[in-house]
Amino acid sequence: MPQARLHQKPLEKQKKKNPPQPQGKRNARVLPAAEDNSASAAAEEKKIPAALPASKYERHILVTLRSAFTPSLTSRDLTEVLQTVKHYLYERDYLTAFSKKEYLDAYAARWVPGRALCYRSVFSRMDAVRSVLRNGGNALCIGAGPGSELCAIESVRAELTESAESSLPSLQVTAIDSAAWAPVLPNLRLPHLDPPPVSLQADVLSPQAGIDYASADLVTAMFVVNELFVQDRAAAITWLRTVITSMKPGGVLLICESAGSISDLAVGGEEKKVYPLQFLLDAACSRGMEVLAKEDATWYRYPKELTELYPLQLENMRAGSGDISEYRVPGSRVGPKIGYQQVGTDRKQSNVKGRIALLHKDTHRPFEFWGRLGKGDTCSRSSRPNRPSRLPNKGATGFKPVLSTTSHFFTSNSPLLRTYRRSSTFSNQDIDLYPLPTSSTTLLGQRSTTNEALFNTTSYNMGNCGSAEDPQNADAHERSRVIEKQLRQDEKLLAREVKLLLLGAGESGKSTILKQMRLIHTAGFSAKEREEYRAVVFTNMLQSMQLALEAMEYFDIHFSLEENERYFDLLYNDRELGTGEGFPPEYYAPFKSLWVDEGVRKAWGRGNEYALHDNAFYFFDNLERIFAPKYLPTDQDILRCRVKTTGISETVFELRDLTYRMFDVGGQRSERRKWIHCFENVTAVLFLAAISGYDQCLAEDKDANQMQEALMLFDSICNSQWFIQTSIILFLNKIDLFREKINVSPINRYFPDFQGDQTDYSVASKFFQKKFVGVNKNPGKDIYSHWTNATDTNLLRNVFISVSDIILQKNLQTAVF
Repeated sequence: MPQARLHQKPLEKQKKKNPPQPQGKRNARVLPAAEDNSASAAAEEKKIPAALPASKYERHILVTLRSAFTPSLTSRDLTEVLQTVKHYLYERDYLTAFSKKEYLDAYAARWVPGRALCYRSVFSRMDAVRSVLRNGGNALCIGAGPGSELCAIESVRAELTESAESSLPSLQVTAIDSAAWAPVLPNLRLPHLDPPPVSLQADVLSPQAGIDYASADLVTAMFVVNELFVQDRAAAITWLRTVITSMKPGGVLLICESAGSISDLAVGGEEKKVYPLQFLLDAACSRGMEVLAKEDATWYRYPKELTELYPLQLENMRAGSGDISEYRVPGSRVGPKIGYQQVGTDRKQSNVKGRIALLHKDTHRPFEFWGRLGKGDTCSRSSRPNRPSRLPNKGATGFKPVLSTTSHFFTSNSPLLRTYRRSSTFSNQDIDLYPLPTSSTTLLGQRSTTNEALFNTTSYNMGNCGSAEDPQNADAHERSRVIEKQLRQDEKLLAREVKLLLLGAGESGKSTILKQMRLIHTAGFSAKEREEYRAVVFTNMLQSMQLALEAMEYFDIHFSLEENERYFDLLYNDRELGTGEGFPPEYYAPFKSLWVDEGVRKAWGRGNEYALHDNAFYFFDNLERIFAPKYLPTDQDILRCRVKTTGISETVFELRDLTYRMFDVGGQRSERRKWIHCFENVTAVLFLAAISGYDQCLAEDKDANQMQEALMLFDSICNSQWFIQTSIILFLNKIDLFREKINVSPINRYFPDFQGDQTDYSVASKFFQKKFVGVNKNPGKDIYSHWTNATDTNLLRNVFISVSDIILQKNLQTAVF
C-alpha cells in the first residue's frame, strides 16, 4: 500500500478555515474543519467586513512603483540586502541602513508601496489636507525621502484633478530626509505633481537645516516624531516649537505615529516618568494650534486584489494610541472634525451611522513600526501563521473600533478629541511656554521647569507649596523631611545593588538563566508554581508535535505508520490544562506513537531548518513519568520549559552582601525595542548566544541564521553608546547540544572560514568565541567569555561566582568599597 501523504488531510481542512498559502512558505496551523453553513458564514462576514474594493488610484500607485523599482525587484540579491537593512533598522542604526544606494533601492522597493497606500487613505479623508492639495501651494514632508508621501499626494491630486472643472493650481512638494534619497526618486513618474517634487537632504533637528516652514501650507510628519524624541529630546522639542511658531495662519500640520510610541522626561529627580507621545504633542500644540482630528488605533487594510499588482508582500498598517493628529494654524475655515461614538462597556455591537462596529477581538494584530524612516514588520497570519490574530484593548475603555464606509481604515476612537485654536496675538510670552527641558535634577523646594515646559503647569515641588502663614506649611515641610530621609536610605541601598541586563537573541537561554538564579540563590519554585508549570510542559509538548507535523509537510516527509494520521484532529484542537489538572490521558497514545514514527523522527533530524524546539527530546523521552497521575514538574522540567519572553522580567537575589537585580527581556525581533528602558545605570550586560545555533534558522525568520543574528546583535550591543563604560560578559550557551551537533553538522557548511577539525570541541568553540570578541571595536574594553549549559545547575553556580568576581574586580559598584 502506498504511503499516505501527510499534507493531504491538513490542506483539505485548511481550504475551509484558512486562505491558501504559497508553496514553499511555512504553512498555517492546521485546524479542525469548520461546519460549512450559510448562516455561520453570513454571521462571520458581518463581524469582520472585507476591505473596500481597490480604486484605480490605488492600482495606479502600485503600477507606478512596480515600474520604478523593477531593477531592485528583479535583483537576485534583494532578499539578502533586505535582511541586512532590516537588521540595521532593528538596531536603529539609520546611518548604516541608508548608507548605500543598494540599501536605499531595496528599502524603497520593499516598504514604500504599503506606506503609500496607507498615506493616500490618510490624506484623502482629511478635509484640511485635501484642501491644501486642491488649492496648491507648498508642502513639506518630513522623513519622506523614500517617496511614500509623494506617491500618496500625487494619487490624491490625480483624483482631485478628475473631479475638478479645470486644472489644479501648482503644488510644490519637498521631501526632507536625513538620508540621500535623491538618486532614487527620479525613477518615480508623478505627472500630477507640478512642478516636480524636490528631495532635500537635511537633519531637521539641526539649527543649520534652514528649512522654510513659514511658507508651508502643509507639513507632514509620518512616523517621524517619536524617533526625533529618541535621538535628541531637547532638539526635538525645539524643532516642534519651530514648526508651530513658524507656520503661516491656516497652515496644516499632520502628525502620524506608530502604536506604542513613547517619550520620557526626567521630572522630579532621577526617577523618570514615561509619557505617551500624544501627551507631548498635545502639550506642545496647545498654544497656537487647534486640533482638527484626533484618532486612536487607526488601521489600513489594503484590498486583496492589490496583491496581484506587486511582486512583494503588501502589509496592513496601523497608527495607534491617539497617534493620528491633524493640526491647523487658525486663520482659515476649519473643516469638519472626525466624529466618534461612545458605545458603552458591555462590548455589544453598536449602530453608528455610516459605520460598521467591530469588536477588538475581531481585528488584526498591530503593525509594528520601526525606525525614523518607517521599517515595518507585520504580524498578519500570512507571515506568522501560528500566531492567533488578536488585538488587545489598549485602554480605550467604552470605545470600539469602527470601519469607515468611505475608506480602507479601521478606527478606534477615544475621548482624546480636542480642539486648539491660536489666540489672535501670538506673543513672545506664548513662545516662552516651550523652553528646552533641563536634564539637571529637580531638587525639593525648586520649581519643576521640565514639567512646566511641556505641560504648561505652574506647580511647585514640596517645600515651597505654601506661604509662611499657611497653617498647612508645617505639615508640608514635615512630609518633605520624611521623603528626603527615605531618599537617603534608598540611595544607600542602591549603592549595594548590582543591575544586570540579560540580553541575547530569541531561544538563547536567557529565561533559563533567570530560573537557575532562583534555584541557586532563592527558595526556588513553590508547589503552586510547579502546578502552573505543568500546563506549560503540556503546551510545549503539544506545540512541539504540531511543529514537527508542519515540518513533515514542509519537507514532504511521510509517516512510517499510516494510522498516525488519525491523530490530527486531537493534536490541533489547542487543548489547554486548567489549574490543578493533570495531563489528559487521551494524549498519551498519540504522543507515544508519533514520537517513535520514523517520519516524525526524520523531521526532527532536520529541525535546525525549521526552528523546532530543542526541549522536545527531553520531554518525550520522559513520557511515562510526565503522564503519571500525580506528576509535578521537577526543577529540571521547569528549566527545560520554553515560554516566549514578552516585556521585561526581573529576578532579585542576594550574593556576597550585594543585591542583584537581573532583567530578562524578549529576544525575538519584535521584543527588542523594549530593551532601551533597561539600559541606563546598568552594572553589566550578560549576553547569551546559543553556540549550538550555528546551523539553525530563526523562529521568526526561517531564512536567517541564528548564529549570524546573534553576532550582529552582539556587535550592536557591544559597541553601543549605552555600554561604553559597561562590562560585557558573554555566555556561549547550550554547549551540550553543540558537542553533539559538531559530529553530524559540519561547521564550514555554514561558516566557510572555519578551517579546523570539525569534531574538535575545543577548536570549534574557540572559533566562535573569537568571532564574538572580534566585533569589539573598543580596544580598552574586555569581553569576558564563558561556556555554559543553562540547564546544568552546578555549572551555572560556578560560572556566576566567576561573574560576581569580575563585577567586583572592575569596581563597578564604587560605593561598596
